[in-house]
Amino acid sequence: VERRRALATIGGQAYRIRDMIGDLMLFADSPAPQPQLVPIAEAAQDIAASMAEKLQAAGCSLELDIEKNQEVWADRRQFESVLGCLLQNSLDASRPGTPVVLTSRAAFRAGAPAARICVTDCGRGIDESVRAHPCDPLYSGRQAGRGLVFGLSKCWRIVTNHGGTISFASIPGGETTFEVLWPSAGRPA
Repeated sequence: VERRRALATIGGQAYRIRDMIGDLMLFADSPAPQPQLVPIAEAAQDIAASMAEKLQAAGCSLELDIEKNQEVWADRRQFESVLGCLLQNSLDASRPGTPVVLTSRAAFRAGAPAARICVTDCGRGIDESVRAHPCDPLYSGRQAGRGLVFGLSKCWRIVTNHGGTISFASIPGGETTFEVLWPSAGRPA
């Protein structure tokens, strides 16, 4: 029994290392996006289904509020990675019994059509010491050993590679919202 537990721990850590190396490679040699029009609601529902167990274990719910027929110009896998990272980040910060909310509305960025995608949690807020670093690679405001320290920096890299922007607003001890403006038609400027 003890040996099985040790092997399971080793296996889990090996997967963490694999994921960290993959995320680090995103910065060293970022893959070029293969963009297409991606339905936001469909991608969000796929991510929600993949996170169902995590949401249940955390005692949180996920609310999707996405305008009909909204699409983004994106590499689908990379877009889903951004949604997954933002949702996981919010879930990690959330208190049990609170919702994580993903909204998407039509917007404009630099005169071009875009989608304003927001992920909001009712968690702890972003600490003052972390506010200057949320998208810095290898920086984490979490306790050592928690998270891979690449989630938000990976989001930033993917979003900017697609011609979008990412920002946040946070109330200390309360709600945090990450907002992504993502091009929704044609090639980004």
